[in-house]
Amino acid sequence: MNEFGKTTTIKEILNMSTLRPAYAMCVQETLKLVAGIRKLKPWALRFIDSSAKSIEGLMLGSLSSIGMYDECVDTVVYSEKLRNKGELIFRGQYCSLEFKPPLPPKKGAYKLDSIMPELQPFFDNKSLMAEGAKYAQAFYFISIRIGVCVPSGCTEDDINQVAELVGEQLGVDGEVATCEVKKETEYTSLNILSFCAFGTIAAIVLIGSSIDIYSYYTKTVFNHIVIRVLLAFSFVTNFKKFSNTKIIFSKFEMLKWNSVPQYDMVGLEPLKIYAKDFMFQAILNATYSVDSFFVMGGLLNMEDSSSFNLRNISNISKQLIW
Repeated sequence: MNEFGKTTTIKEILNMSTLRPAYAMCVQETLKLVAGIRKLKPWALRFIDSSAKSIEGLMLGSLSSIGMYDECVDTVVYSEKLRNKGELIFRGQYCSLEFKPPLPPKKGAYKLDSIMPELQPFFDNKSLMAEGAKYAQAFYFISIRIGVCVPSGCTEDDINQVAELVGEQLGVDGEVATCEVKKETEYTSLNILSFCAFGTIAAIVLIGSSIDIYSYYTKTVFNHIVIRVLLAFSFVTNFKKFSNTKIIFSKFEMLKWNSVPQYDMVGLEPLKIYAKDFMFQAILNATYSVDSFFVMGGLLNMEDSSSFNLRNISNISKQLIW
């Protein structure tokens, strides 16, 4: 961004306070933050320290720099004036900004290593634009994400307008994904209902487990339907079935292949390199088999019951097909 761009953006941001009164609070708290930074106030430096500085590995496909969320929302600014000393002025607000370059209308599906036809001339020049052209198709579904710490007096709409102005200066589209301020824990009616539901389930499990232990030591057999339902929630019996060593390896395989595809993608460039490795194909193609392993996991749970046997699967499959 050139010097003219910086001056223009700051003027436009300050002029917003005259157009919309609600924005004046954001500007006022931001000016206090700038004054605190100039005086090297610890609370002001925490705003800078918790915000993202740069994106490391951008040319390798790393598209995020999230900053420090906890440090930002835990930053509190109190008044230092004698008249209202110790009074809360504002606190840190964590905002996630998203930026993506303007793209032409999507004409179809693009592979990870394919180049958009509209950007082919830039790619042939072997310049800096060529590096961006390699990943341009990825911005149809992802964006560059940057975490910043701003005063709590700024609303999400305020930050969104600033992101749009900064994006215009950089030649990209900018917007706010989310803004969060640390608040006291509040329990809504839905939270209370959830706690009651989990408490009821926990009570049923405790009662069922107690009856199961009593039945085991006293050799008592309960035939009442209510007692049998409670025994179905027994932690002792269900844990024995879950840890059954006869099919524990199969269960382990189900859990492994349900979790292996859920890996974190660090960068697009390393992923393109890994994709050429033969052994890495197991991870890439495992994403398509997650549903199958969920079905197999369900069948293994049915195998634990006395009324079902996996040997009947072939007969059931034939009946479903024919």
